[in-house]
Amino acid sequence: MDGLDFILVYEPFIRSAVVLVTLFLLLCLEMVIRRRKLSVPRTTRWISNLGLTFFNNILVRVMAFTFVSVFPILPVGAAIWAKNNNWGLLNILDLPIWFTIPFTIVFFDLIIWIQHALFHRADPLWRLHRTHHTDLDIDVTSAARFHPLEILISLGIKTGVVIALGPPAAGVVIFEIGLAGMAFFTHADIYIPDPVDRILRKLFVTPDMHRIHHSNIYRESYSNFGTIFSWWDRLFSLYTDEPKNGQLTFKIGLDEYREPRKLHFLNLILQPFNDKSSRSKETNE
Repeated sequence: MDGLDFILVYEPFIRSAVVLVTLFLLLCLEMVIRRRKLSVPRTTRWISNLGLTFFNNILVRVMAFTFVSVFPILPVGAAIWAKNNNWGLLNILDLPIWFTIPFTIVFFDLIIWIQHALFHRADPLWRLHRTHHTDLDIDVTSAARFHPLEILISLGIKTGVVIALGPPAAGVVIFEIGLAGMAFFTHADIYIPDPVDRILRKLFVTPDMHRIHHSNIYRESYSNFGTIFSWWDRLFSLYTDEPKNGQLTFKIGLDEYREPRKLHFLNLILQPFNDKSSRSKETNE
Protein backbone atom coordinates (compact mmCIF):
# COMPACT_ATOMS: atom_id res chain seq x y z
CA MET A 1 0.00 0.00 0.00
CA ASP A 2 1.57 3.33 -1.08
CA GLY A 3 1.08 6.67 0.65
CA LEU A 4 -1.92 7.76 -1.41
CA ASP A 5 -3.74 4.45 -0.90
CA PHE A 6 -3.06 4.72 2.84
CA ILE A 7 -4.64 8.20 2.90
CA LEU A 8 -7.76 6.99 1.11
CA VAL A 9 -8.25 3.86 3.21
CA TYR A 10 -7.76 5.57 6.54
CA GLU A 11 -9.21 8.97 5.58
CA PRO A 12 -11.90 9.12 8.32
CA PHE A 13 -9.37 8.25 11.02
CA ILE A 14 -6.71 10.63 9.69
CA ARG A 15 -9.21 13.49 9.45
CA SER A 16 -10.58 12.85 12.94
CA ALA A 17 -7.07 12.62 14.39
CA VAL A 18 -5.97 15.88 12.74
CA VAL A 19 -9.11 17.69 13.90
CA LEU A 20 -8.85 16.46 17.50
CA VAL A 21 -5.10 17.08 17.83
CA THR A 22 -5.37 20.55 16.22
CA LEU A 23 -8.34 21.44 18.41
CA PHE A 24 -6.58 20.29 21.60
CA LEU A 25 -3.31 22.08 20.83
CA LEU A 26 -5.02 25.35 19.92
CA LEU A 27 -7.23 25.24 23.02
CA CYS A 28 -4.08 24.83 25.11
CA LEU A 29 -2.37 27.70 23.31
CA GLU A 30 -5.42 29.92 23.85
CA MET A 31 -5.01 29.45 27.59
CA VAL A 32 -1.29 30.32 27.45
CA ILE A 33 -0.98 33.02 24.77
CA ARG A 34 -4.48 34.48 24.47
CA ARG A 35 -4.64 37.43 22.08
CA ARG A 36 -7.70 39.35 23.31
CA LYS A 37 -9.77 39.78 26.45
CA LEU A 38 -13.11 38.00 26.34
CA SER A 39 -16.21 40.19 26.08
CA VAL A 40 -18.65 37.46 27.15
CA PRO A 41 -18.19 34.28 29.26
CA ARG A 42 -16.63 31.45 27.29
CA THR A 43 -19.23 28.89 28.42
CA THR A 44 -22.09 31.01 27.05
CA ARG A 45 -20.59 30.91 23.57
CA TRP A 46 -19.32 27.36 23.70
CA ILE A 47 -22.78 25.93 24.38
CA SER A 48 -24.00 27.39 21.08
CA ASN A 49 -20.80 26.72 19.12
CA LEU A 50 -20.34 23.11 20.21
CA GLY A 51 -24.09 22.50 19.96
CA LEU A 52 -24.04 23.58 16.31
CA THR A 53 -20.93 21.46 15.72
CA PHE A 54 -22.58 18.34 17.12
CA PHE A 55 -25.87 18.95 15.30
CA ASN A 56 -24.16 19.61 11.95
CA ASN A 57 -22.01 16.48 12.19
CA ILE A 58 -25.04 14.31 12.92
CA LEU A 59 -26.95 15.94 10.04
CA VAL A 60 -24.13 15.37 7.54
CA ARG A 61 -23.66 11.73 8.58
CA VAL A 62 -27.40 11.03 8.34
CA MET A 63 -27.55 12.66 4.89
CA ALA A 64 -24.49 10.72 3.70
CA PHE A 65 -25.89 7.42 4.99
CA THR A 66 -29.30 8.11 3.43
CA PHE A 67 -28.07 8.98 -0.05
CA VAL A 68 -24.87 6.95 -0.36
CA SER A 69 -26.69 4.14 -2.17
CA VAL A 70 -27.97 6.62 -4.77
CA PHE A 71 -25.15 9.13 -5.02
CA PRO A 72 -22.26 10.22 -2.78
CA ILE A 73 -22.83 13.65 -1.24
CA LEU A 74 -19.43 13.88 0.46
CA PRO A 75 -16.54 15.25 -1.66
CA VAL A 76 -14.20 12.27 -1.21
CA GLY A 77 -16.90 9.78 -2.20
CA ALA A 78 -17.80 11.96 -5.18
CA ALA A 79 -14.14 12.00 -6.28
CA ILE A 80 -13.98 8.20 -6.19
CA TRP A 81 -17.30 7.98 -8.08
CA ALA A 82 -16.04 10.46 -10.72
CA LYS A 83 -12.84 8.46 -11.17
CA ASN A 84 -14.69 5.16 -11.54
CA ASN A 85 -17.08 6.69 -14.09
CA ASN A 86 -14.45 8.81 -15.89
CA TRP A 87 -16.24 12.04 -15.07
CA GLY A 88 -14.55 15.40 -14.74
CA LEU A 89 -11.91 17.38 -16.60
CA LEU A 90 -8.87 16.00 -14.81
CA ASN A 91 -10.01 12.39 -15.30
CA ILE A 92 -10.49 13.00 -19.03
CA LEU A 93 -7.10 14.70 -19.40
CA ASP A 94 -5.38 11.99 -17.32
CA LEU A 95 -2.72 14.34 -15.94
CA PRO A 96 0.09 13.16 -13.60
CA ILE A 97 -0.66 12.97 -9.87
CA TRP A 98 2.23 15.31 -8.99
CA PHE A 99 0.28 18.06 -10.79
CA THR A 100 -3.32 17.17 -10.00
CA ILE A 101 -2.97 16.99 -6.19
CA PRO A 102 -1.41 20.49 -5.74
CA PHE A 103 -3.80 21.87 -8.36
CA THR A 104 -6.77 20.37 -6.48
CA ILE A 105 -5.71 22.01 -3.20
CA VAL A 106 -5.21 25.46 -4.75
CA PHE A 107 -8.31 25.28 -6.96
CA PHE A 108 -10.64 24.22 -4.15
CA ASP A 109 -9.27 26.94 -1.89
CA LEU A 110 -10.30 29.42 -4.61
CA ILE A 111 -13.75 27.83 -4.81
CA ILE A 112 -14.16 28.18 -1.04
CA TRP A 113 -13.03 31.83 -1.28
CA ILE A 114 -15.64 32.55 -3.98
CA GLN A 115 -18.32 30.72 -2.02
CA HIS A 116 -17.47 32.67 1.13
CA ALA A 117 -17.66 36.01 -0.69
CA LEU A 118 -20.99 34.99 -2.27
CA PHE A 119 -22.44 34.15 1.15
CA HIS A 120 -21.67 37.72 2.19
CA ARG A 121 -23.05 39.27 -0.98
CA ALA A 122 -26.35 37.45 -1.62
CA ASP A 123 -28.91 38.29 1.07
CA PRO A 124 -30.57 34.82 1.35
CA LEU A 125 -27.12 33.24 1.77
CA TRP A 126 -25.98 35.97 4.16
CA ARG A 127 -28.91 35.21 6.47
CA LEU A 128 -27.51 31.69 6.83
CA HIS A 129 -23.87 32.75 7.10
CA ARG A 130 -24.84 35.42 9.64
CA THR A 131 -24.91 32.67 12.28
CA HIS A 132 -21.12 32.46 12.01
CA HIS A 133 -20.72 36.22 12.45
CA THR A 134 -22.96 36.58 15.50
CA ASP A 135 -20.21 35.19 17.75
CA LEU A 136 -19.13 38.01 20.08
CA ASP A 137 -15.61 36.67 20.53
CA ILE A 138 -13.49 34.55 18.21
CA ASP A 139 -11.73 31.38 19.32
CA VAL A 140 -11.12 27.91 17.99
CA THR A 141 -14.76 26.84 18.61
CA SER A 142 -15.95 29.62 16.27
CA ALA A 143 -14.55 27.64 13.34
CA ALA A 144 -17.51 25.25 13.51
CA ARG A 145 -20.25 27.81 14.26
CA PHE A 146 -22.29 27.48 11.05
CA HIS A 147 -25.96 27.14 10.29
CA PRO A 148 -26.88 23.58 9.21
CA LEU A 149 -28.31 24.79 5.89
CA GLU A 150 -25.03 26.53 5.07
CA ILE A 151 -23.19 23.28 5.74
CA LEU A 152 -25.47 21.41 3.35
CA ILE A 153 -25.17 24.08 0.64
CA SER A 154 -21.39 24.05 1.00
CA LEU A 155 -21.36 20.26 0.68
CA GLY A 156 -23.49 20.50 -2.45
CA ILE A 157 -21.17 23.06 -4.03
CA LYS A 158 -18.03 21.06 -3.26
CA THR A 159 -19.58 17.82 -4.50
CA GLY A 160 -20.68 19.49 -7.75
CA VAL A 161 -17.23 20.95 -8.32
CA VAL A 162 -15.60 17.57 -7.59
CA ILE A 163 -17.73 15.89 -10.24
CA ALA A 164 -17.06 18.64 -12.79
CA LEU A 165 -13.32 18.77 -12.12
CA GLY A 166 -12.62 15.08 -11.46
CA PRO A 167 -9.78 15.64 -8.95
CA PRO A 168 -7.87 12.71 -7.40
CA ALA A 169 -9.55 11.50 -4.21
CA ALA A 170 -6.25 11.80 -2.33
CA GLY A 171 -6.09 15.48 -3.29
CA VAL A 172 -9.62 16.05 -2.00
CA VAL A 173 -8.74 14.28 1.28
CA ILE A 174 -5.62 16.41 1.75
CA PHE A 175 -7.57 19.58 0.99
CA GLU A 176 -10.41 18.69 3.38
CA ILE A 177 -7.94 17.93 6.17
CA GLY A 178 -6.03 21.14 5.47
CA LEU A 179 -9.28 23.13 5.32
CA ALA A 180 -10.40 21.86 8.73
CA GLY A 181 -7.01 22.43 10.32
CA MET A 182 -6.67 25.94 8.91
CA ALA A 183 -10.22 26.87 9.91
CA PHE A 184 -9.37 26.05 13.53
CA PHE A 185 -6.02 27.87 13.29
CA THR A 186 -7.37 31.07 11.71
CA HIS A 187 -10.13 31.36 14.33
CA ALA A 188 -7.83 30.63 17.26
CA ASP A 189 -7.48 33.43 19.81
CA ILE A 190 -3.69 33.17 20.02
CA TYR A 191 -0.89 35.70 19.94
CA ILE A 192 1.61 35.41 17.11
CA PRO A 193 4.47 37.97 17.16
CA ASP A 194 3.99 40.56 14.44
CA PRO A 195 7.20 39.74 12.48
CA VAL A 196 6.18 36.06 12.35
CA ASP A 197 2.61 36.97 11.42
CA ARG A 198 3.85 39.15 8.55
CA ILE A 199 5.95 36.33 7.15
CA LEU A 200 3.12 33.79 7.43
CA ARG A 201 0.63 36.18 5.80
CA LYS A 202 2.64 36.24 2.59
CA LEU A 203 1.29 32.75 1.89
CA PHE A 204 -1.24 31.69 4.53
CA VAL A 205 -4.17 33.23 6.39
CA THR A 206 -3.30 33.97 10.03
CA PRO A 207 -5.57 34.50 13.07
CA ASP A 208 -4.92 38.26 13.11
CA MET A 209 -5.74 38.48 9.41
CA HIS A 210 -8.95 36.47 9.62
CA ARG A 211 -10.14 38.08 12.87
CA ILE A 212 -10.58 41.35 10.93
CA HIS A 213 -13.19 39.57 8.82
CA HIS A 214 -15.33 39.28 11.98
CA SER A 215 -15.29 43.04 12.63
CA ASN A 216 -18.61 44.79 13.25
CA ILE A 217 -17.54 47.36 10.62
CA TYR A 218 -19.01 46.28 7.28
CA ARG A 219 -16.09 47.24 5.02
CA GLU A 220 -13.73 45.23 7.26
CA SER A 221 -16.00 42.20 7.43
CA TYR A 222 -16.31 42.33 3.63
CA SER A 223 -12.62 41.51 3.27
CA ASN A 224 -10.12 38.77 4.18
CA PHE A 225 -12.30 35.90 2.96
CA GLY A 226 -9.42 33.44 2.65
CA THR A 227 -9.23 30.14 4.50
CA ILE A 228 -5.88 28.59 3.60
CA PHE A 229 -3.99 30.85 1.20
CA SER A 230 -3.88 34.62 1.71
CA TRP A 231 -3.23 35.62 -1.89
CA TRP A 232 -6.86 35.50 -3.09
CA ASP A 233 -7.84 38.56 -1.02
CA ARG A 234 -4.93 40.55 -2.41
CA LEU A 235 -5.61 39.35 -5.94
CA PHE A 236 -9.26 40.48 -5.79
CA SER A 237 -8.49 43.70 -3.85
CA LEU A 238 -10.40 42.60 -0.76
CA TYR A 239 -7.52 42.52 1.69
CA THR A 240 -7.50 44.52 4.93
CA ASP A 241 -4.14 44.71 6.68
CA GLU A 242 -5.28 46.01 10.08
CA PRO A 243 -8.64 46.90 11.65
CA LYS A 244 -9.46 50.58 12.07
CA ASN A 245 -9.74 50.28 15.86
CA GLY A 246 -6.73 48.01 16.47
CA GLN A 247 -6.44 44.24 16.95
CA LEU A 248 -6.94 44.33 20.71
CA THR A 249 -9.91 46.70 20.87
CA PHE A 250 -12.02 46.42 17.71
CA LYS A 251 -15.52 45.03 18.18
CA ILE A 252 -16.30 41.52 16.96
CA GLY A 253 -19.74 40.38 15.84
CA LEU A 254 -22.85 42.15 14.62
CA ASP A 255 -24.27 45.21 16.36
CA GLU A 256 -27.84 43.93 16.06
CA TYR A 257 -26.97 40.58 17.67
CA ARG A 258 -25.43 41.35 21.03
CA GLU A 259 -28.27 40.30 23.33
CA PRO A 260 -27.59 36.86 24.89
CA ARG A 261 -31.14 35.63 24.18
CA LYS A 262 -30.54 36.06 20.43
CA LEU A 263 -27.45 33.87 20.55
CA HIS A 264 -28.86 30.71 22.10
CA PHE A 265 -28.64 27.51 20.04
CA LEU A 266 -32.33 27.38 19.05
CA ASN A 267 -32.45 31.08 18.17
CA LEU A 268 -29.41 30.65 15.92
CA ILE A 269 -31.16 27.79 14.09
CA LEU A 270 -34.31 29.89 13.59
CA GLN A 271 -32.54 33.20 12.97
CA PRO A 272 -32.46 33.09 9.12
CA PHE A 273 -36.23 32.63 9.02
CA ASN A 274 -37.15 35.07 11.79
CA ASP A 275 -34.93 37.93 10.63
CA LYS A 276 -34.71 38.61 6.90
CA SER A 277 -32.76 41.86 7.20
CA SER A 278 -29.98 42.56 4.71
CA ARG A 279 -26.37 43.48 5.34
CA SER A 280 -25.19 43.67 1.75
CA LYS A 281 -25.70 47.45 1.54
CA GLU A 282 -24.31 48.44 4.93
CA THR A 283 -21.61 51.10 4.92
CA ASN A 284 -21.00 51.71 8.62
CA GLU A 285 -17.53 53.05 9.35
